[in-house]
Amino acid sequence: MHSGLVPLACSNDMSPYLLLCAVGIFAFFQHLDVSLMEGSEGLYAHITRDMLKTQEFLYHNKPPMFFWLLALSTRLLGETEIALRLPGALFSLGTMAVTYRLGSSLFSRTAGLWAALVIATTHVFLWYGRRVLFDAGLTFGITLALFAWIRAQERKASSAWYVVSFTAMAFGTMLKALHGFVLPALVMLVHAV
Repeated sequence: MHSGLVPLACSNDMSPYLLLCAVGIFAFFQHLDVSLMEGSEGLYAHITRDMLKTQEFLYHNKPPMFFWLLALSTRLLGETEIALRLPGALFSLGTMAVTYRLGSSLFSRTAGLWAALVIATTHVFLWYGRRVLFDAGLTFGITLALFAWIRAQERKASSAWYVVSFTAMAFGTMLKALHGFVLPALVMLVHAV
């Protein structure tokens, strides 16, 4: 059952992912090399540089996962704006894919495709997905946690989906403290009630 609006995008298993990948690459990977734009980007770049220089991989003020990802990216690609922004762009692309799967599971492939396209083209998602900020990773972790939990609730579902859900919540917690756990847990609780 396909809407007449997107018959080609839903005609085979890979075409929605190819379309989303093309939109995501256009949206999130263009001009990652422009100068760091805001104070937070510069601060997080500086913290990452210090971590690599001192080999002390814990930061007293924030959970460490974000800085570990930035350190890994800059270690692999060099100390550039692209390396610092790449994790956010990849998480944004991942959020699009998980949103597609979530919408497809709950409603239809067409609904999942439109949901992923809508989030990828909203101003706030575009802005935060291309910056050296926690938000893209946190959004990915929360979206994956909810998707996996919904999959775990399905009849004949593998209990491994619970592991994926709580691992995604742990990832979100390692990125931005309790935000990564409390937000999806509240949604799960409301749904359960």
